[in-house]
Amino acid sequence: PLPLPSKVRLPFGYWCLPPGPTGADPFVGPCLQHIDDAVRWCGKHGMEILLDLHGNPGGESGEKPCGRARWDWHLGHWRRQEALECLRFVAKRYKDKECVTGLQVANETGRAVDPKRLVAHFVACARAVREAGMTPEKVAVVCPYYWVEPPLGTPQRARFLGAWRENIALLDHCVLDLHYYQFHPTNREEIRGPLLSQVQRNGRELDSLGSSVVGEFSLARPPGCGLPADDFLKAQLETYGAKAT
Repeated sequence: PLPLPSKVRLPFGYWCLPPGPTGADPFVGPCLQHIDDAVRWCGKHGMEILLDLHGNPGGESGEKPCGRARWDWHLGHWRRQEALECLRFVAKRYKDKECVTGLQVANETGRAVDPKRLVAHFVACARAVREAGMTPEKVAVVCPYYWVEPPLGTPQRARFLGAWRENIALLDHCVLDLHYYQFHPTNREEIRGPLLSQVQRNGRELDSLGSSVVGEFSLARPPGCGLPADDFLKAQLETYGAKAT
């Protein structure tokens, strides 16, 4: 039998926090009581919770997961200073909750964002969280690592990791969040090799990063793949559980 889950990642949009949506964004809020409830339930049942600012002010990308799709999105739309205030609010409110062991600064960021500017924002996020009272001994600051792997990737991947490692002293107990979805046609086995080998390659990537978490993965498989879902699940749980920190 599979082990019972002991950790929860709670995605929420900035509009859940007071004062609610800003900048004429078409959302409804605030609804802070739902976050309070989730934290209370996790504390009651002995579970850890990662609070995830999944939808930043203005969006951290132009994709639907951050709240709405926006085809003309660019970095200027992402209200990063406002996002820092959101993180400060969350950190101050939940800094004394033992069950809160992570605070994620954003979900999947726009791939057109300059990697060095992105890392500079993550440094500012880490500083805001620490200054608001969440200590590195208790709470990890989680930052998205969202780049397509080679050969489909770009030099941005290497530039991001280079900037991350250059600033590692300022990224106090920060970890990278990876999402492994392998159902795209580009993950077909004739392109990337057997699906289990792809999972093993993901494990080697986690090894190379040092501190990381797999915030999302899926049982969906690419077209034409005959690997049973149970085998795919087992391989991912074992690999990501052993390699992510």
